[in-house]
Amino acid sequence: MFTSYNVIIATVFRLGNFGLIIFLTIYGFKKYLLPTISAQITKKETEKENLLHQHTLFEARSSELIELMKQDVVYCDQLKKKLVLWQKSVLLHQDNLEQERVNRESALTKKYQQRQEWQHNAALQSEMTRVVVAELEKSLSAYFSDDEKNSEYMKKIIDSIRER
Repeated sequence: MFTSYNVIIATVFRLGNFGLIIFLTIYGFKKYLLPTISAQITKKETEKENLLHQHTLFEARSSELIELMKQDVVYCDQLKKKLVLWQKSVLLHQDNLEQERVNRESALTKKYQQRQEWQHNAALQSEMTRVVVAELEKSLSAYFSDDEKNSEYMKKIIDSIRER
């Protein structure tokens, strides 16, 4: 009986040893491994939350940048339109200035031609006056060489002055 009693005691000790090993394993796991694993899990979850937060921030910033790019495109289009209008305005102004220059040049040419024509006419008139006066002098000298015609002509002039 001693042998069966020994077997029971050995089995109880084995179970006790097994229970003690299980207890020590669970205790060691809870005391040392579980806090480390929990800390690592918490750390990973925190990193995950941070990454999700950064992702959300990046998406928001990306949306803002896309909106800014759209606004820049609109501003660029508006600027292009303004530049085209400004260019048209400048070209129109240049055309107007060129037309004014041509008009002034034409007016000056016309004025120069009129002045040349006037000077030419004045020279002709002066020459004609000189010739006519010379001819009239000869003609009147010949006509008034007679004293009777002289006095008759003077009488007509005096009468015509009196009538007025």
